[in-house]
Amino acid sequence: MRRGILCWSIFVLFVGFVSAQEQSAEPDFQPQEVLFGYGGESPFECYYYVGTIVSPASVKTNNQAEVLAVRDGKRYWSRFVFKTHKAETMELKLTTFVFYPLGFPDTKQIDTYRYRSTDWAVGQVSSIQKISSEVVEVDGTPFDIGLLRISDDPLQKKY
Repeated sequence: MRRGILCWSIFVLFVGFVSAQEQSAEPDFQPQEVLFGYGGESPFECYYYVGTIVSPASVKTNNQAEVLAVRDGKRYWSRFVFKTHKAETMELKLTTFVFYPLGFPDTKQIDTYRYRSTDWAVGQVSSIQKISSEVVEVDGTPFDIGLLRISDDPLQKKY
């Protein structure tokens, strides 16, 4: 009986420790994950999901990549697929294009699961007045810099 209680206590402590570690770590994507667009004719009109590329874009696939979405495990075809990285303060200038999570503008209190499963959009940095506080405005809405992502390939409004 004591052994069962001891094992259960250790398990509860371990789960609590792992949960605390997960919450304290800043959320991020897995190395192979990308943002892929859906529902728009240009990358600036799309909403984005996080996913992994199943089949890269090619002439055979009409320049669309097949991507497996993190949020629902479904496969999608997309013309707009971006490898991204977390934004660094030095990269953020007025009019820089960034990806931002919808519904989480001014808080760091987002866990990795929600960070990877929420919808994303593209916007431009519109104010850097609070950059020393790790906050910038994207299309007029304040965002914590730790939530923003930048495309590894420069995103330009040419569409």
